[in-house]
Amino acid sequence: MARAIESENSSQTSATPENSSETASPLAGKPPHLQLVDGPIAPDARIGDRMRAARLHKGLEIEDVARQLRLRRDYIEAMEAMQVTRLPKGFVNPYIRDYARVIGLDPAQAVEAFNQQCGAITQSIPEQVSVPQSGTRDPSNVLRIVVVLVGLIIAAALGWFGYKFVTTPVSEPVVESTPALPIGTAFTNGARAPMTVTPTISPANRPLNLEIRADRRAWIEIRGADGTLFVDRHFSRGESYDLRVGAGWTLTTQDAGAFSWMVDGEAFMPVGDADQPLYTLGVDSIAAAIREMIETNAH
Repeated sequence: MARAIESENSSQTSATPENSSETASPLAGKPPHLQLVDGPIAPDARIGDRMRAARLHKGLEIEDVARQLRLRRDYIEAMEAMQVTRLPKGFVNPYIRDYARVIGLDPAQAVEAFNQQCGAITQSIPEQVSVPQSGTRDPSNVLRIVVVLVGLIIAAALGWFGYKFVTTPVSEPVVESTPALPIGTAFTNGARAPMTVTPTISPANRPLNLEIRADRRAWIEIRGADGTLFVDRHFSRGESYDLRVGAGWTLTTQDAGAFSWMVDGEAFMPVGDADQPLYTLGVDSIAAAIREMIETNAH
């Protein structure tokens, strides 16, 4: 029994002589785009029609071939319709070769016939590039994956450099602790001579009650011997802080003239000149100098 197949789609139309009152061929009166596929196909038929006939002869639907080759359905339809523009550039010949192998045609002859009947296909893949036979993927999807991976690598690199830039501390000049105040100078280590001296100051052999007081609003930093940060802020005018003598404390300020040394609650001397920066000034060395000055004045 003959079967008639439309050349433009995979739908099938059965023509049975039993249902026809005419004695003509089963395809008599049918549109001219139908052709028999059970019998031998014309030798001069186009390669697309031959591939379609070979597929139908094997009882394969377009979805079966597309699933086996892992290709899109419209690629199979484009090869059978010989519409090169619907196929991805660079993959026409490999797709024809794989399709011909599945449906039982000679791959080399199918590629040659396709090129001759469609014109020379210039976008074929170079010979050194191997195309997977059973795992061919859509090149547009591969390109998208490559673009995403490159974007992730660039983003990671930018993030790493940004992190290093933000977390790398800016180097600042480090000034060593100022030595102890020498006796007999009017300005030593940023500190002036005592502005008030009272005979009631405690003797030098007693523990020194040393504080620092802000005479105007200014920033100050006070650290312990191990670098522990005790103070890092602006003092308001009149605000004071008790200093621990003998513990290796240091202080830093950008305006030494804004602060004064306090001994037993009394103003003793300014810490330094106005807008004079002091870095890691040793509290113990200042306390030793103040003790010696107190002892000298006591005699």
